[in-house]
Amino acid sequence: MEPLRLLQKAIDYVEEHLQMHIEIDDIAKGAMSSKYHFQRIQSVFSNLFSNSN
Repeated sequence: MEPLRLLQKAIDYVEEHLQMHIEIDDIAKGAMSSKYHFQRIQSVFSNLFSNSN
């Protein structure tokens, strides 16, 4: 799955489950990804946006 699509699916999952206790495993599953792959993609994008200032 494309990284941007994976992140969008993760965001959608979080928004749909705001009232619930969710963990990284839940978000990865909601994005149809392994926890490992999701964390790597999330880390890359976090670094991109935090270094853009």
